[in-house]
Amino acid sequence: MCGFPRSISRARICVCGRIRGFVGATEAERQDVGKELADRFGPLPKPVENLLEFAMLKSMSERLRIAAVERQGSKITLRFHPETQLDPAAVVKVVRSRKGIKLDPSGVLWMEVQKGEAVAGALRSVLAGLWGNEGAGASGEMARHRGALEFAHWRDEF
Repeated sequence: MCGFPRSISRARICVCGRIRGFVGATEAERQDVGKELADRFGPLPKPVENLLEFAMLKSMSERLRIAAVERQGSKITLRFHPETQLDPAAVVKVVRSRKGIKLDPSGVLWMEVQKGEAVAGALRSVLAGLWGNEGAGASGEMARHRGALEFAHWRDEF
């Protein structure tokens, strides 16, 4: 399920629940959980590392009030909640920073992942850029948006 051996099922349930509860988590908290898991279970399998990364991406999306993240092939779509408020300068900076990215008037940001580029890394970079100067790990202002959306809707496997 989460990439942990089945022989530790009770611990798996606790750990998976903790990872699911990443809403509002910072990068430091994500690293702490990863370190705790490695201390407890040994080196993390790739599926567990991926789970931690995508839980963090989901948390970042929720804090930015992104209603949906969808991926089809090399294209990623970020659909903003109608009440999302972003710094226009940060949006312009993000759009100018990457080849193959655009924002349409309906509040949808389209981005193309370049060949050989890690999808999670590309998405993390864009999300951090959308937050502006405070970055993806900032607490303060980002934490105010905890629970703004119950969850960001994720489609397709990253």
